[in-house]
Amino acid sequence: MASEVQNFYKNKYIFLTGGTGFLGVAIIEKILRSAPEVAGIYLLMRPKKGKVIEERLKELTKNPSDDIFKKLIPVSGDVGENFLGLSPADQATVVENTNVVIHSAATLDFQATLRPTVNINLLGTKRVLELCTRMRN
Repeated sequence: MASEVQNFYKNKYIFLTGGTGFLGVAIIEKILRSAPEVAGIYLLMRPKKGKVIEERLKELTKNPSDDIFKKLIPVSGDVGENFLGLSPADQATVVENTNVVIHSAATLDFQATLRPTVNINLLGTKRVLELCTRMRN
């Protein structure tokens, strides 16, 4: 018998920001193991330290042979950029298919100046909400 959580996520697509951070990794693991019938997770990722998002995804999953991680769908972007840095094609896909949004992207660099912190933590949230207003589901 499926739980309420499993029923809620069944056949749904999730758009997740901050998925490569500590909290994001825990969210991914919990959803994929607790709600195995989730359709997929669009994972907003930015290239970092000379690695493309596909390489970062492999590092994130650590065990790419585990079938549950096949539901992760990396999309290139950055909460610090307009339209989350998403290409028009990725924007259209996310807007058309997403049912649930989990925004966990943030900067925790306490040595940074206020400008980048505001851009990511405040304006990044605004950008996610703007994308949500366009989502069909």
